[in-house]
Amino acid sequence: MIKLTLKGLAKYIAASPAAQRKILQDFKYPSADEPFAMRVYYREATECLKNYITNGRSAEWLRQRAIQLAADRVGESAASASRRRQNARAVLLYERHFGGRHLEVLRTPRFRLNFHDVSVSVVPDLHVRDGIKARLIKLQFGGPRLPDPSIRVITQCMIEAANSSGYGLAPSSVIYLDLPRGVVHTAPRAGQRIRRDVRAACETISQIWESIPPPSKSRRSEAA
Repeated sequence: MIKLTLKGLAKYIAASPAAQRKILQDFKYPSADEPFAMRVYYREATECLKNYITNGRSAEWLRQRAIQLAADRVGESAASASRRRQNARAVLLYERHFGGRHLEVLRTPRFRLNFHDVSVSVVPDLHVRDGIKARLIKLQFGGPRLPDPSIRVITQCMIEAANSSGYGLAPSSVIYLDLPRGVVHTAPRAGQRIRRDVRAACETISQIWESIPPPSKSRRSEAA
């Protein structure tokens, strides 16, 4: 099986042909440290928000936690300090735009969607109960705004993966939070076209996968 992340597939569908090739190349020939680094970059912010929601912490607690994250530490590298400041910024953005909501954290599920020999991992950042409704949430902590087609792919795949596993969620219960811009996106009400686009993209990926060459040595050395 060809394995992609949901965000990788979403970026692929919205990208130019040259960018699509680069995305597939990165998945086929990954850097050893890259996937781990991407997973852990915002770990402090994610754990902080889970603590905030689970234990009903105050907005002041959240702000103090952000201050602690951003504080200078003796002997720390510039890269590590920058990463922690980005985590602190993400926490403050959440508090500014979405603080005050009383949510209950539930066990976060892990799904997979399989189309044409392509296996897509679908993992929400948060699974919460908001009043009587369960919600699956994907968080964007930083970086440039994703194109609308990418966001629609993410939310559509999340609801399709969840409901195929028996969750029975409405489109409004599947959420993409763009923290830097304070924007909330929900799954499309009519996702048939997006579903067709996803299936077609996976079919194309399956057809061209073997022809994707490794990156040139010069590019590998630049990345090292």
